[in-house]
Formats: sequence, C-alpha cells, structure tokens
Amino acid sequence: MSALARWFPVAGSLNLPCAFTLLNAALGAVGIALAAQRCPRAAVTCCALAIPCDIVDGWLARRRQQSSAFGAQLDSLADVVSFVLLPAVVALSLDASPPMALAAAAWVVAGVLRLARFAVVGTVGSGAEERFEGVPTAFAAAAFVPIFAVARWLPSSWAVGVVAAYLAVVAPAMISALPFPKRGPIRAAMWILVPLAVVVAWSAP
Repeated sequence: MSALARWFPVAGSLNLPCAFTLLNAALGAVGIALAAQRCPRAAVTCCALAIPCDIVDGWLARRRQQSSAFGAQLDSLADVVSFVLLPAVVALSLDASPPMALAAAAWVVAGVLRLARFAVVGTVGSGAEERFEGVPTAFAAAAFVPIFAVARWLPSSWAVGVVAAYLAVVAPAMISALPFPKRGPIRAAMWILVPLAVVVAWSAP
C-alpha cells in the first residue's frame, strides 16, 4: 500500500475511469454554482460537457477491465449532481414560482429514486436488446439541453411553462417501467442535438 493510500484509503480505488466520473461531478457542481449566479446558459453548457464524461467512464471501465462496486457508486453520485440537481437548479434560476418549484422537486425525487433502483436492477436483456427500465437520468438531462435552448428563444412566460412541463412530464418517466433502449438512433442523435442546442442557447438574445 502506498503512503497516499495509507492516509487516504480512497486513493487505492481511483483509476482512469474514476477520473472521468469525478470530472462529471465537478462539471455538475460548477454548473450548479453558475445557475445560482443566474448564468443558466453556462450552467447548461456544463451539463452538456458532463454527458460525454458519463459515457467515457463506463466505456473505459469495461475496456480496461476496471469495473468495480466503488466505481458504480461513484458514477451514481456524480449523476445525482450533474443530471438530477443541475437541471433542477437551472430551472429554478429561470423561475422560482411554486409550479416550477414543484416540478423541480418532482424531478429531483424521481431522479434519485431512479438511480437507486438502477443500482439494484441494472439493465434488462443483452446485446442489441439491452434496455433500461425507465428513462435514464443522463438521457433526461441531455434532452433538457435542447428544451432549454428552445426556451431561450421564447417569451419569458412561455419559456418557464415549457421548462416546468418538461420536468413534470419526464420525472415520472424516469421511475416508470417504460423500456428504453441502451443503444439506438435516439441516443445517437443526442451527440448532434446536444452540442447544437448549446450553440442555439448561446445565440439567443
């Protein structure tokens, strides 16, 4: 055991996939701080950047045969920050009215419940048929980015309604039994849609 691991035992569990997971969490934390400072576009950009980190960490863990229970727990905690709390705080930075607060609270509760259940049940099927039960938090957060981009171009009252409606509708979908494919054109389209949405959001007046 190294001297570092002796004093900081967690160091013995860290590896390259964990580094990307921690980057995911750090981007989420920075995004939350930016949203609290009324910089929602910068906050959403952090959310968009956290998404590939969440994908790369799992890919690296499998490729390098470094999957572990510690890594799985770390991944869930990072997802809570970047894909559950961050979109909710961004929404509240736009409007803190009771309807938005209720929608944001429902989103957070559903996201936390979904991640806890996923840690227990995982995915269903294998290969091309592998699927999630309910909408994954990462996908829900990815879809939030274009919703936010569209909202930036709408009048304020419409924008608030669109964002609140998205949170309220997707919250139950995250904890539902809805089969959601792990791979496929919908997920692949997000690689184009999310970066484009960031550009659209920053182009808004």
